[in-house]
Amino acid sequence: MIISIHLFAQNKQNLDGSWRFSLDEENRGLVEKWFDKNLTQTIRLPGTTDEAKFGIKTVGSDFGILTRAFKYYGPAWYQRDFMIPKDWKDKQLFLNLERVMWQSILFVDGD
Repeated sequence: MIISIHLFAQNKQNLDGSWRFSLDEENRGLVEKWFDKNLTQTIRLPGTTDEAKFGIKTVGSDFGILTRAFKYYGPAWYQRDFMIPKDWKDKQLFLNLERVMWQSILFVDGD
């Protein structure tokens, strides 16, 4: 997943690196307000849950095709603290998320 926030092409803030992280295998994160918790596991982005060895270890291949070493299908939570430059105040910002499957929800300052 490649993540960046930018105002315009010349005004970017790269968010690559270590993120707080948790799989949500029981899909409880929204109900339990995980957006207000400090997640304790970490994952490096850009990267995948498979590369970070999160999920279920795969034995063999699926139907004779290339198969990830670790599989996970379901919600996952990513957290990162960063500062928006003061001169971006009152500007429209864009968050670019790549390889998000199905749906993503963004919480800013717990909202």
